[in-house]
Amino acid sequence: MSRKPRPVIERVAARLAVDEETGCVNYTGSLSAGYGVIGLGGRQDGTGYVHRFIYDYIFGGIPEGLHIDHLCLNRRCCNPMHLEAVTQAENNRRAAPSRVLTACRRGHTFTDESTYIAPDGRRYCRPCRQVRKEMAA
Repeated sequence: MSRKPRPVIERVAARLAVDEETGCVNYTGSLSAGYGVIGLGGRQDGTGYVHRFIYDYIFGGIPEGLHIDHLCLNRRCCNPMHLEAVTQAENNRRAAPSRVLTACRRGHTFTDESTYIAPDGRRYCRPCRQVRKEMAA
């Protein structure tokens, strides 16, 4: 006999803690890369990020192609007033300086000359792109 899982909003609400100093509403459950995660129902429904679930629940959806930015820079926070739907490029621009990589994974420093910015806002290392291009030829 299978049991019907509690609604996601109830399970999220049971794992929230307010930080009075910052106003952040921190998720105290499971994390992935610092972001709160929760099961979205049965096994077939998978898991989702809590901040995205809360934004969708409160504002009635996440506009197509947008990402949810934590204005407070706290990945655990799911206070709707600390969340904003933005493009990936804008989210990257707003990233905390401590989280912004200064070099690619192979050690090439990101400079204006060595960095390609794609239309979607992603950064690519030009020297690494050149090596990949030469290897493919």
